Amino acid sequence: MAKYGLNRVTLIGNLSADPEVRQTEAGVTVTTLRLACTEPLHGRDGREADHTEWLDVVLWRSQAETARDQLRKGATVCIEGRLRSRQWEAPGGAKRSRIEIEATRLLLLESRPAPASAYTLPAVPPTAAPDVPPADEDLPF
Repeated sequence: MAKYGLNRVTLIGNLSADPEVRQTEAGVTVTTLRLACTEPLHGRDGREADHTEWLDVVLWRSQAETARDQLRKGATVCIEGRLRSRQWEAPGGAKRSRIEIEATRLLLLESRPAPASAYTLPAVPPTAAPDVPPADEDLPF
């Protein structure tokens, strides 16, 4: 039996809003994207209907800064990353949870309203903690 599994996702969709940017207490930039992934579904009666999944994507450090500067609502992007679950306690004591995509790579496929050329953001090293910037010697380039 395998000790480890595989947690990888690849998504293509459109930003439903401009990126939301914030800083951690340590000064690390974090950007959250709301991604709409729409796919056609075929019913038993042969009719086709669209189904949209609304997903939260989190980018860290230089990827977060590039997303903040380059992406706007409506942009078509390809996201590679992994699923992460998060739990917290809301005001009033209610327990909340959310599944997000922690992006390791982002590719701009199309920009709206003005087309832009495609670019790839550098991948975050998989061993880097989300709230601690990696040392220069840990970067893959």
